[in-house]
Amino acid sequence: ASLLWYPGWIFPFLQAAWHSTIADFGHSTTRIFTDLLPGFGNTASWALAGALLIALGYEWNASRKASFPRFVWISCLTLAVTPLLWLRSELGNLIVLFFPLTLIVVVIRDHWVRFGTWVALALTALFSVLSWLIFLDLGERIGERVDGILYIFFPLLTIIGLYWIRWWQV
Repeated sequence: ASLLWYPGWIFPFLQAAWHSTIADFGHSTTRIFTDLLPGFGNTASWALAGALLIALGYEWNASRKASFPRFVWISCLTLAVTPLLWLRSELGNLIVLFFPLTLIVVVIRDHWVRFGTWVALALTALFSVLSWLIFLDLGERIGERVDGILYIFFPLLTIIGLYWIRWWQV
């Protein structure tokens, strides 16, 4: 629909995407790791992004001509990995991780018939409480850097959860 409404949208979009990588707003793994690990942060950021890109490439390749549940899983993995690549974003934009987190909870609930609902509720509560504890405890000690830690925490926890349910979903 956007192509019909504004046929030349691709060039302004690419230009805005390029300028957002240069602009100094939001969080990026490079900036977060550089703040947390001076002197080693840039290398750690590149190593993490490289490892995630290799894993994502492997999973995309393995999911060609696969079933729909595998497509859903690889889509969720892509959503979880994207914030940890060199793109700048805000903490509020991680709301897209709600879909992968929902998939994790649903697969766990369906896998363990007897007590899956309780495990799913416990994981949801743990995720919420743990993120609040990080925010409250670290917020007093390190100030504004706590947003960066939470920015890395949410996607990493989601990736760990997706790989935990991988064999049940795929």
